[in-house]
Amino acid sequence: MKIKLDRKMNIKRYRVLAKIEKAEKRPEIHSLLLLAQEKGTITPSDISENLLAGKPESVCRRLLQLCESYGLVQEEISSEEIIFSIQPIWLINNLVNEDSDSEGQKCNSHTYVLTKKGIEALKQEQVFVPEKGLWEIEVTDDLLWPQGLIKIQEYNDSNARKETKNDDESKKKLDNRMKSLKSLEKWVVERLVNNSNPVTPLLDKQNVYRFVKIEDNAEETGTVDFEVLVMLTISENDKPILTFKIEKEEYTHDAPEIQFMDVWWQLLEQNEMLDKWDDKRHVLRVKYSEVLANDIKTMTTFKQSKEFEHPEIADLGKFNTAIVTDIPIVPATQDDADAWAKWLLERSINCFAVKGKFEEWQDKVQQMFPYFNINFPEQDDFANMLMKNNRQAFWYLQAPLDWNI
Repeated sequence: MKIKLDRKMNIKRYRVLAKIEKAEKRPEIHSLLLLAQEKGTITPSDISENLLAGKPESVCRRLLQLCESYGLVQEEISSEEIIFSIQPIWLINNLVNEDSDSEGQKCNSHTYVLTKKGIEALKQEQVFVPEKGLWEIEVTDDLLWPQGLIKIQEYNDSNARKETKNDDESKKKLDNRMKSLKSLEKWVVERLVNNSNPVTPLLDKQNVYRFVKIEDNAEETGTVDFEVLVMLTISENDKPILTFKIEKEEYTHDAPEIQFMDVWWQLLEQNEMLDKWDDKRHVLRVKYSEVLANDIKTMTTFKQSKEFEHPEIADLGKFNTAIVTDIPIVPATQDDADAWAKWLLERSINCFAVKGKFEEWQDKVQQMFPYFNINFPEQDDFANMLMKNNRQAFWYLQAPLDWNI
């Protein structure tokens, strides 16, 4: 069996002032972090000697300071610096004045060590580079996309610059924009900032971001100009498949861990069908009259497809529809089994039923109903049943009886 669930995503677009970190490949920083890991500590002179031969230590020091601003390294304070820092102010001033070159020596002696963030950057071979600015983000509260981010791009607000002009029309536009500012919905902050894990936008698998801070006031810019259909396929024996469809494009992502039978039981319960499911035999009991409306394939394969409207699945939310395919089915009662068997028997008649042929057809049909002992009619009785609506089958049954063959 397979369960296919689908729904449209709820997507909102905001313009926000935020500090984000974007993952980038930075070979020069990776080499620095690798050297720091090998040596245990790192100084500007280490970089000058091993990585940037011939470059002044001031350049190496700036590279270390850049890594420090990214949170990849931190300065290691020596015992001498600790003693120096706790001296009286007048003594510190005297010490500084005694050595005019002390500032240069102090900079050259700075030693740095890797932070946890630096160790992680080394493992991932990428650095999260911080940037603060105005961003346009498209986000969703859909439970099947918990990271929330659909799309992000830097927003160049040329209109805002025009609105700062000192004229009535510009002031009016600026006032309207200021009025449109409102607090971000709680779920946006929870998914993007409080989550703290790196996120990959749904529509951009190439980039990874980490949201450090989002200012509370944001401008909601209305509905997005595209729709996303989220589809979850759950199979009995295979891993779930999560697909997002945007126009003609489809994006496949890791699906949440979910058990097929958990979802199947919920569908049955919500549609008052639990009593029809035989858990031991793993089959759905159905009325013959219900199956008769289906195609011949359902009648002959004993597998049915069903559609459930607006199901709600625990931890996954509401869906538009749920389509379940290849449901194993059996007759609900003995009467249903007898009627079903007669339907199949009629369609087995494809030649004259000479002696033993009718019984042969009955045996084949009986094998299709392992849980029932079918009450088949006699050949002449069955012929009479078919006389009006199936003259060909009637003749195939009645003629051998008349001719005694």
